[in-house]
Amino acid sequence: MTVSYDENIEISVLASVVQRNENFSVIEDIVEDKVFWWRPFGYCWKAFVNLHNEELSIDKISLLNEMKRNNWLDSFAISSVGLVGEPAIDFLFDFKINMDNAETYAYSLLEAYGARKSIEALDNAKQAILKGSRVSDAWVNLDIESGKITSMVGAKSNTISTAFDAVQESLIETQKAMEGLGVITPTGLRYIDYFTGGLARKRAYMISGGTGDGKSSMLSSIINKMTIENKKKSKMGWISLEMDKRECINRIISNQTGISALRLDMGKITASEFEEYQKWLNIIKDAQILIDDSSELTFPLLKTKMRKMAEAGCVSVGIDQLELMTFPPAMMSLPEHTRFNWGSYRIKAYAKEFDINALILHQISRDINKGQNRGKDVKPVAQDIASGGERGMDAVFIIRHNQ
Repeated sequence: MTVSYDENIEISVLASVVQRNENFSVIEDIVEDKVFWWRPFGYCWKAFVNLHNEELSIDKISLLNEMKRNNWLDSFAISSVGLVGEPAIDFLFDFKINMDNAETYAYSLLEAYGARKSIEALDNAKQAILKGSRVSDAWVNLDIESGKITSMVGAKSNTISTAFDAVQESLIETQKAMEGLGVITPTGLRYIDYFTGGLARKRAYMISGGTGDGKSSMLSSIINKMTIENKKKSKMGWISLEMDKRECINRIISNQTGISALRLDMGKITASEFEEYQKWLNIIKDAQILIDDSSELTFPLLKTKMRKMAEAGCVSVGIDQLELMTFPPAMMSLPEHTRFNWGSYRIKAYAKEFDINALILHQISRDINKGQNRGKDVKPVAQDIASGGERGMDAVFIIRHNQ
């Protein structure tokens, strides 16, 4: 595969080091041996690294000795000029380049590597689909590969700010907060707002509890407060893998009327309760709530939904719940806690990227009901979710019904 391969760029990177050793320190964090398309050039870079680690000068004699010691010299060739071995090394020392452009050459090399890997990943996804793989699985694998490529190619320059820019942004946000327009939005629930001040943009929070402890009810209460009851209303997204959209609405109505969601499902309500029910339906239909009740959801699709909700003006997105997410096939052989922690970090990254916050529901293991390792004490503690995705969270709320 020769797409995005430029021999002159690869030679320029190597030549910039052999002709000025100081350039190695300038570009060592940018270049790795694997970014060279022509493998013998990658071996030459490995020789540079070895010599640098041994605090030796990268001169002709030391480079030749290192290449010979690793049996790389005989395969080192520059095909465009027909040179192999020591004459090819000589060519690097004589190659005409601008010595001040080493970093530019390095980034060009990295960009070419990223282009090749991107084409390879897209081709693999295409072949997987043609062979009968599910489209969602192909996209999940593509998302994993794209993450590897972007992390290798490097961060966008617009994510790097000077101290002056950061100070200016901090001042603006503080002034907005003084005017009630800050990055933190109160939930309206005192026990949350007391500890956190509310929900802040670019952050992720976890609501954790056992089966039936009220995780979904707490999320619906937050959505109810923020979109309907609070004096200053906010727009929220609700991604529910556990309940359909009707159940979500009934949870909010239950919060307002006291009519249980079960009685609404069974239709066992009085005439006066039905009037109250209709009243709140009319209120809720105008509330700033976006509901997605997907039954299966991969992380790339979750990212898309969160982005669309953010673009629609949502300041917060609730996800019910982490256990029901569809994880990449490559991760299914890994321990559960590894998958959950990976997932929570991904969700937090999405929240940061889209300038919103995420509320993730998580189910505590039922083992705590047995009081394992704690005698008769089954009161939940942070340790109960230490293997369940809490590592990426900015705050964790553990709820539990009294026994």
